[in-house]
Amino acid sequence: MDFGGSRIIQTGQSSAHLPALSAAWEETEVVAPRTLAIMARMNKRLLIILAVFAVWFVVGYGVTYLVVSDPGPERTPAAPTVGPDGAPDAAVAHARPGADTAASAAPSVDAGAVVVAPSPQDAPSPQDAPSPQDAPSPQDADDAAVVAVAPAEDAASPPKAKDWWDACLDQRCGVDFGRVSGGISIRRGTLRHGEEVVWRERFGGAKRLGMLPAADDTVVEVHGVGMAHGLPVAAYVTWRDDKGKAVTGIVALSIGDKVVKLVPLGT
Repeated sequence: MDFGGSRIIQTGQSSAHLPALSAAWEETEVVAPRTLAIMARMNKRLLIILAVFAVWFVVGYGVTYLVVSDPGPERTPAAPTVGPDGAPDAAVAHARPGADTAASAAPSVDAGAVVVAPSPQDAPSPQDAPSPQDAPSPQDADDAAVVAVAPAEDAASPPKAKDWWDACLDQRCGVDFGRVSGGISIRRGTLRHGEEVVWRERFGGAKRLGMLPAADDTVVEVHGVGMAHGLPVAAYVTWRDDKGKAVTGIVALSIGDKVVKLVPLGT
C-alpha cells in the first residue's frame, strides 16, 4: 500500500508541473521562428559582404598581375659562329657594326666560346631611321653658315664712314670746286636732303640770286643735298659774303663733266 501510495503521490506531482511545461514549450515555439528569421537576415548580409569581397579581390589581383607581369621580348640565341678550329670566326665578328670597338674593349675569348649574335629584335627598325623630311636641307645649311659667318665679318670689317653729303648735313663745310673756275650760280629754290632731283626740270630756269666764288676759303652752311641715280647733283646752302650778307639757295654740284664737292671742316 505504501508503495502504491508513493506512486499515486508522484503522479500527482507530475500532473501539477504539466501546465508550466506546456507554457514554456509554447513560448519556445513562438521565439524560435523569430530567432531563425534574424539569423537568416544575418546570413544573407554576410553572404553579400563575402561576395563583394571576393569580386574586388579577383579584380585587384588581375590588375596587379597585368601591371607587374610585363614580359620583355624573348631573345632567341643565335647559332654560334665559329671557325674551323672551333674559335670564333674573326671575319664574321668584325663584319658586325662596332665589332672592332667591342673587341678592343672586351676581354679575349677562349677557343670554343659561343659568340651570340644580336637578335632581330635589337636591330633598329626602319621607323627609327630619320625621314627625309627631318633631314636638314642644303638651303638650311647655307642659311646657318651665313648666320654663323656674318658676325665674324661684321666684327672684322671697320665701321663704314659717312658719305660727305651726309657728314655735311646741317654743318658748315668748305667747297672743293675741282676744275670749276670763277664760281657757280646760287639759284632760288629748296630741296629735302636725299631726295631725287632732275636739275634741268627743277632748277634750270630758276632765278639767280648770286655767285658762289671759287675760292679756297669759301664756306657754306649745308641744309640738304639732292641726288640723281645715287650721286649728289645739287645742294641747298647758305653763303655769306665779305660784308656778312647771307644768300640762301641751290647750287649745282655736277656741271657737265666737272664735279663740285662739299668738304666737312677739319678733314
